Amino acid sequence: MKFWDILLTANANLARNKVRTILTIIAVFIGAFTITLTAAVNAGVNGYINKELGTIGGKNLLVVQARGDSAVTTSGPKKYDPNQSKTSGLGVSLSTLTDKDVTKLKTVKNVIGVYPQYIGTLTWAQNSAGGDKYQLAVNQMENGVNVDLVAGKAPDNTASDNQIDLITGYAKSFGFKSDADAVGKTLTLAATTPLGQIQTVTAKIVGVQNDSIVSSGGSMINNALMQKIYDINTAGEPDSVRNQYLAVTVEVKHGLTDTQLNNVRDSINKLGSYSAQTVSDELGTVSTIINAITIALIGFGAIALVAASFGVINTLFMAVQERTKEIGLMKAMGMSGKRVFLLFSVEAILLGFWGSVIGVVAAFFAGQGINHVANATFLKDLKGFTLLEFPPAYVGAIIIVIMLIAYLAGTLPARRASRQNPIDALRYE
Repeated sequence: MKFWDILLTANANLARNKVRTILTIIAVFIGAFTITLTAAVNAGVNGYINKELGTIGGKNLLVVQARGDSAVTTSGPKKYDPNQSKTSGLGVSLSTLTDKDVTKLKTVKNVIGVYPQYIGTLTWAQNSAGGDKYQLAVNQMENGVNVDLVAGKAPDNTASDNQIDLITGYAKSFGFKSDADAVGKTLTLAATTPLGQIQTVTAKIVGVQNDSIVSSGGSMINNALMQKIYDINTAGEPDSVRNQYLAVTVEVKHGLTDTQLNNVRDSINKLGSYSAQTVSDELGTVSTIINAITIALIGFGAIALVAASFGVINTLFMAVQERTKEIGLMKAMGMSGKRVFLLFSVEAILLGFWGSVIGVVAAFFAGQGINHVANATFLKDLKGFTLLEFPPAYVGAIIIVIMLIAYLAGTLPARRASRQNPIDALRYE
């Protein structure tokens, strides 16, 4: 009997008891469906992160923060360090950096610039030509970072004038005809001093950007504009309070390899009071969390597959018992034990194949529906983010693994069938 004949025979044998076969396939389907959806989420999130990492740029940048130390240790309270600046708010004390730290970081090998990250808060923003006032979050532009632009250009940190990129869709709120029409126009931005006085500055709209990991829901502005907003927010405060930064951006020489960049990061960390991260480090943390969640969810799918494997064993054991005389006849006509083993193994593989294929197809269509809902609701502002992706390699691997599990589950009944004595089998009642 040729392999193709064995395949057709195995498929026909499964059709003999349709209810039992369907129930076994459903058990496999549940595991395949769960694992496929979980793997699709992992592929979608990590794919978006990798795409953002590739488009963000900024591979020559490090984000450095003061390494926070707890005031409580197992051996008693920690000594006060007058050289470590701190800022307090909402009952939380945070370690900060000062101009002394900026100067110190500039001495690290391969560092070509250190730029404080100011946190400026706007009270409102308005089209300079008039109209309604809106709240507007802003983020400081970083050198070397690519902005996903819809129109115009990114803010220039070397420019002395005030520049801003709006997020796509904001233009019409401010009274402009379109994203492209907003480029070149101006906004009036208002910030509040510590004494509650509102002061305004004018900023030129140089571009419109998609909302992404880079923007984090805020419009990008250049250093000159951020400095003015920060000066308003901290007007009248002493320099000991104003010149404190939660983080600084460290620019290293361009063209360094990943190893050299990591060496700069490690050199900064070895200084003892700093915590430096590359762009890859920051986004890699998100990937690590997503991967951990994925593994946990795949575990639930694996439990379903374990249950399904017992279903495969049960189905084939019953098939062996029901077809004992048939097995004896096949062996009496010259069919070898290896061929009998192969026949029942193929039946097990087919149970895994049909269950996994149906599960994968169902997961794909369910994923398309989920993507449509997600893109219309909670992911509508993240352009290019597909929550569930189904790479062919993932799909193929899932089907092959499930078929392998089904094969392993079917080896015991297949082995029993292959060892049947043809004379005893023909006498079986």
